[in-house]
Amino acid sequence: MKILIIGAGRVGSELVDVLSYEDAEILVIDKDSGNLPSLKKSNVSYINKDILDGDILNEIDFSSFEYVLAVTDKDRTNILIASLTKNLSTKTIIRLNIVDSLDEIEYLKKSLNIYEIVNPEYEVGKFIKNIIGNSSYYTADYFGKGKIEVAGHLVDTDGEFDNIALKDIGSLATILVVAILRDGKFFTPNGQTILQKGDYLYLMGLSKDISNFKMEHFLIKSTRKSRDVTIIGGNLITNTMISEIEDINLKIIEEDSKKVRLFRDKIPKAFVVNRPYRDENLLNEENIREDSIFISMTDNDELNIVLGLMAKSLRIERTIISLNTNIYSKILDPLNMYSHVEPFTVMANEIVNKVSQGSKISVNFMFAGKAQVFEISTSEKFPHINKKIKEMNIPKGIIIGGIIRSDGLAIIPRGETIIEKNDKLVVFCTDDKKEELKNFIDTKKKNYFSSLFK
Repeated sequence: MKILIIGAGRVGSELVDVLSYEDAEILVIDKDSGNLPSLKKSNVSYINKDILDGDILNEIDFSSFEYVLAVTDKDRTNILIASLTKNLSTKTIIRLNIVDSLDEIEYLKKSLNIYEIVNPEYEVGKFIKNIIGNSSYYTADYFGKGKIEVAGHLVDTDGEFDNIALKDIGSLATILVVAILRDGKFFTPNGQTILQKGDYLYLMGLSKDISNFKMEHFLIKSTRKSRDVTIIGGNLITNTMISEIEDINLKIIEEDSKKVRLFRDKIPKAFVVNRPYRDENLLNEENIREDSIFISMTDNDELNIVLGLMAKSLRIERTIISLNTNIYSKILDPLNMYSHVEPFTVMANEIVNKVSQGSKISVNFMFAGKAQVFEISTSEKFPHINKKIKEMNIPKGIIIGGIIRSDGLAIIPRGETIIEKNDKLVVFCTDDKKEELKNFIDTKKKNYFSSLFK
């Protein structure tokens, strides 16, 4: 597979980092030489020129690429690339920073034959909707062609869960608890882990077993009261998408009077308040309850962090902040934010999913943005063929949560389960363990990783 990436900034560099592990030949074009040195990979080549240079446009054979990814920070440039590939069989994906509505995205896709358009406002909206889910008690995603399900479960007043060890909970006998989110901290549990009220469990199992679990634990809770969601700032597309989530009472706090009028006109489901963000009494006077969901999406990263900390000081645990840069990433974990969203990262992940066609690297945002699920095929090069799970020395933070056999049989593996050739493994991995995952499935450092994602 040949991939052309135009633009090596925040989005482009993340694309190179992930897609370089694919079995692909990648060409990157960027006019800024400072973006290129950190992206050196064995299957990646570079051209340090402006794509709008007439000579480059004439030299590049766009039709030779299966994917053309135009992800510069200039909408005009990305749309121009799409117009050049309009009549080609190549799949063109572009980044579009400014749109007035989702209808505009659909219009451009059809008129220019664009395979996909990623927009930061739309992708952030999807990200937050996935984190919040359609109810406090249940969200889900599917892997292995729908045979393996990952579901979320909130421990509240359920006597079977509160203050009980995982190994002693009967309804989890056929289901894996791959992670727990507790007081903003995300961790992988073991059988001895004692559950607490307020824990959010991430469950992985066969779809039929998860379905039985849902029938037992979610039907009664579906009649619970609506949740309160408060947004500081944000934009029209993102806030509209959040307003469409089921069973929420939405309040938007906005300091720009023009945006206030726009939100009141376009988002009738929301209660819109006009007041400055830097008012020290803001959160107290708005009476935001402890069990609310608090989202800070101003244009200022530092302000979002401060507002998030202020919310936590008021015992609001489900606090989500938006960050437009990654310079604060290393300090976020000690702050114990429920989640944070980086628009550039979610755009890159959406593109990866489209290029991978859902059968290679599956990026899952259910885990508050702190983990992913990978689908890995075990070719003859896989280093753990014919080994039992318990013999594989799997690093902590990595869980083989499901296996789809070559005949289509789906199983939830246990310690005695043997990995076979042509299995498809559904693997849970926390973000801080991705390098260990690469080493685990490429023990001889022979770049087997790319050949496994087939």
